Amino acid sequence: MLKGIAVSYPEPVVNIVFFGGNGMTISKSSGLMHQFGKIPANILWVDYQGMGASQKAPGMRMANIKADALQIYDYGKSVFPGNLPTVVHGLSMGSIVASYVASVREVDGLVLDGAINRITDVAQNMVPQWTKYFTYLSVSADLAMVDNADYIRNYHGPLLILAGRDDELTPVAFGRELYDVSPSFNKEIIVVPGARHAENMEHHKVVPRYREFLQSFELYPGY
Repeated sequence: MLKGIAVSYPEPVVNIVFFGGNGMTISKSSGLMHQFGKIPANILWVDYQGMGASQKAPGMRMANIKADALQIYDYGKSVFPGNLPTVVHGLSMGSIVASYVASVREVDGLVLDGAINRITDVAQNMVPQWTKYFTYLSVSADLAMVDNADYIRNYHGPLLILAGRDDELTPVAFGRELYDVSPSFNKEIIVVPGARHAENMEHHKVVPRYREFLQSFELYPGY
């Protein structure tokens, strides 16, 4: 059983289905909701299986996470107002999940926040610089095969990439790589000054740029 929350702020202009980072739970990071509330937005956020309030399955595989993500998105579409655009927003590891959903569902927009391209690259960024010459973190074969670029190549809709200038875990180069492979005619990458990992939405300039991204949908009807 998966558990999460749906939050609605006054006079929303967008529905957001949010996928958080690895180890990121609603109970520990609920303040992020208020950043989305400044847009303002309706937000759906469900803890991954085995994290936070959600139950743990006997075996956790990427295929299960992807199946959960589609159910979460479909649920959001069923409960949120149909007259508003629905955006999928993925943070860190959630960027892979969000890209997958956008590649197989009719979403109105995709936001990649501190984006990951390959999990193996992130694993090595978790190793202190001075030990990288003799340390290597192994990643399960199930996750090592995941490449976010494969999903991005199949998504042609509006794309916004948020990259923290001081993010060492998922550096700007990760976001630029995904930007370059994206076939979208409506795409933008924003490098957020002074932002470290998972801090992009806290910057005062990001919410206004988020609104501009939503307004751009009108320029690309039907993309």
